[in-house]
Amino acid sequence: MKIYHYAINGRLISFGNARENPLEPGNYLIPANATMLRPPSDSHVFNGTAWVASPPMSFVDVQTIRVQAITGVLYAAEKARLSLITPGDGKAYVYQAKLAEANAYQQDDDPQDNDYPILAAEAAALDITVASLAATVHQRATEITAQLARIEATTQAAKKKIESARTTKAIKKIIDTFAPNSQETNP
Repeated sequence: MKIYHYAINGRLISFGNARENPLEPGNYLIPANATMLRPPSDSHVFNGTAWVASPPMSFVDVQTIRVQAITGVLYAAEKARLSLITPGDGKAYVYQAKLAEANAYQQDDDPQDNDYPILAAEAAALDITVASLAATVHQRATEITAQLARIEATTQAAKKKIESARTTKAIKKIIDTFAPNSQETNP
């Protein structure tokens, strides 16, 4: 199901796909500042109920454009982060627990597989050793952490530049060069 994200001023920022609610299959999660209604054109703004014709950009002040740009930067950064990890609190907990087990396993002088239940279960399912899985989990976490650090640095730098920009043209130039760094992989 397609959703359309809009800024505080109602202008379209981006679009994407709604995620299915894991607790209510068939129902979709629509985040704040998003709608399932497709805008008729980029010149329309969402007023909370419908897309309506907007005033020309010349009537929009720099602060409004600044807020819209920062919102877009934050959304793009989150999209880049989600390309690296699987969304959901439960999955995040599993990743954290698996990484903790992998780190402990690698530091253990005499690791016993049954002391690491998450790793042992996954290793058995994949028909690999717990030691091999622990090494893989640790390596992927290191790679993802580096990518997340680049995304965060790029995001903060873009926000700082946008906050100090004085014209809509300067803000647009910053946005045009902004691209959070990520790869399409999961741990």
